[in-house]
Amino acid sequence: MLRAIRDRVVETAEPSWRALDFDFTGLVFDNADFAGLSFEGAVVFDNAEFRGLLTSFARTTFRGRLSCLDTRFTAKTTVFTNVVFERAAVHFVGAEFDGEVLDFGDGELSGRPVGFYACRFRVQRINFGDFSIAAGTLRFERCDFADLELDLSGRSYEWSGGGGGWSRVALSDVRMVRCRLDLSWSGDRHRVITIQNAVLDTVAIAVDTSEDAGPQRLITEKLELRGGTTLPPHRVRT
Repeated sequence: MLRAIRDRVVETAEPSWRALDFDFTGLVFDNADFAGLSFEGAVVFDNAEFRGLLTSFARTTFRGRLSCLDTRFTAKTTVFTNVVFERAAVHFVGAEFDGEVLDFGDGELSGRPVGFYACRFRVQRINFGDFSIAAGTLRFERCDFADLELDLSGRSYEWSGGGGGWSRVALSDVRMVRCRLDLSWSGDRHRVITIQNAVLDTVAIAVDTSEDAGPQRLITEKLELRGGTTLPPHRVRT
């Protein structure tokens, strides 16, 4: 089934199924390969499970809707590298991420928020390094992070924030325990990261202090800092 879909959802397929809706609710995928596909309709993975050594959405484009409600990502490595969310409605709700690596590196978000709501992360590393945001928000709300690195660093990408606004990452009502949060930034554009109503317990926060460090604001509100966690004072606004 997946092979037939792949053949009709690549950009060059004729006839094309790219505009169709796909409902994969409750299915179990072993070593799923959705890499390089292009979806213009709704794609639903509610209550599905992705397991095995590798789940790949590398270079996949979503232009419609992506729904991951109570989805379980248990493969050793899950990659969304170079993914494109082009004005797509993207919702990870109650999803669980296990394994070693969750990689969104070099992805692109434009036009609408990408949201992670009430998700549980038990991977070793979450990579959003060099993730490009244009007039949108990468949002984590009521999520639980433990014993991992969350990489939001950037060196070559842009947060363009069209319409006069600044694009941002927003963490709200999150809990981070024994984590490393990498906010290193050396681009030439402003960017804003907000953290509010959060518990940061034994969290090491890394920022770029070199002469090449880009303009960045870390806006905080109602934080509970535990276990020696400190904020970089030269970046913080409350």
